[in-house]
Amino acid sequence: MSKKFLTLSLLSLVAPQAGAFQAPEKLAITGAKVITVSGETYEKANVLLENGRIQAIGKDLEIPWDAKVIDASGKVVMPGLVVAQTNEGLDRPNENVPVTPFLSVLDALNPVDAFFEDSLREGHATILVIPGNETVIGGTGRVVKPHGLTVESMTVRVDGGMKIAASPRRGVSAMAHVAELRKAFVEFRDELEVAAEKKLASAKNEKKAEAPSAAAGKADDKKADEKKPEEKKGDDKKAAEKPAPIDPLQVLEWRDLTPRQRALFEVLSGRMPVFLWCERAMDVAHAIEIAKSQGFLARTTLVIGAECWKAADEIKAAGLSVILPSDFVHREIDPLTGKERETSLPKVFAAKGIPFALNATSRGALLERSLLLRAASAVAAGVEPAVALRAITLEPARMLGLQDSHGSLEVGKAGTLLVLSGDPFRSGTWVEEVVIDGAHLYSRSKDDRLQRLTGDSKDGGR
Repeated sequence: MSKKFLTLSLLSLVAPQAGAFQAPEKLAITGAKVITVSGETYEKANVLLENGRIQAIGKDLEIPWDAKVIDASGKVVMPGLVVAQTNEGLDRPNENVPVTPFLSVLDALNPVDAFFEDSLREGHATILVIPGNETVIGGTGRVVKPHGLTVESMTVRVDGGMKIAASPRRGVSAMAHVAELRKAFVEFRDELEVAAEKKLASAKNEKKAEAPSAAAGKADDKKADEKKPEEKKGDDKKAAEKPAPIDPLQVLEWRDLTPRQRALFEVLSGRMPVFLWCERAMDVAHAIEIAKSQGFLARTTLVIGAECWKAADEIKAAGLSVILPSDFVHREIDPLTGKERETSLPKVFAAKGIPFALNATSRGALLERSLLLRAASAVAAGVEPAVALRAITLEPARMLGLQDSHGSLEVGKAGTLLVLSGDPFRSGTWVEEVVIDGAHLYSRSKDDRLQRLTGDSKDGGR
């Protein structure tokens, strides 16, 4: 078998619909209940996409004669789902070296990983793939769509965010882990100070080389001699004062940095999102303190373990958002009664008004693999449907810095949406169609593998 034929065979197995659809200039979805998430919900409405963007939403839209039409009568249209963070799709979640801010998932993403096929089938249209939690500073993630033959063609945003862990990795104490994290920032800031001093010294030397003539210098000396004694004393006092401390973040630019320094520089400058892992409630205080002291609290989202609901008040006081674990029910034994006690994290954070995103995993049961089912579970636990929908669309989009283009159906935003068979919170609802950037990339009626699994294929599922 030739290498070319083998490659094409593997692609057809893992991504059967890759390249099967091209984005038309115009695409219309008609007759559906349209849930915009950010505003009005329309009944029996149309959505018109053009050049990959939403052009109009409404009941009486005229459909262009040259538009491709998806008849969604009796179905539901909503924004494509947003996965706030995952390490799926990588050859390995973390490196053995704990401090690797210079690494990027670019070199580890596998476009033909089965994870992306499953994501497309589930309607997970925008995904932050980022290093795992077994790290100190793990490197940068990349926001991708689950379709494409190269990482570049999948990419939505290059610098999706930096993964940092406040919780200790396996075999390391909490004290040693936090100390290593603080040390990493101290050493990096020292590097930046040295680089800033060199840049300023270089600029000073260049300025000296362009100094005025000796005659002008003598004139300045004469002028200085003519100063009053009080003025001379003031000048001497100013010279004796210590120079103002250098702020490397204000002095240095991208071109002044080495490739190893640039990603963490973006974090400290507040330009890159940070996803800070906290497994236990006691780790939340460390995470907030580090984010504050290093100046990136405003761009921080906490990725939390189930126990962290106990630190909800601290999280709210810090003004942070959270990404919940796929199994968002915390279970523990009541020390007084000896009975198991369950706490629903979405219900706790919703009650306190803390923005949160739901997450899914490809390795758990079906209930944990689908963001739609996660949202349905949150509603069953007492969360308002509108809040649950935002937790799988607009809230994670905001955490990724994509709220202006993703997470809701609005004119001008990316034409990334789903057609569902029914109510998004009903367990029997299927993702029927997936449109990403105006391209019709998935249709359940053409998903041969799913049809075989459910017994809907022509051969009866055999």
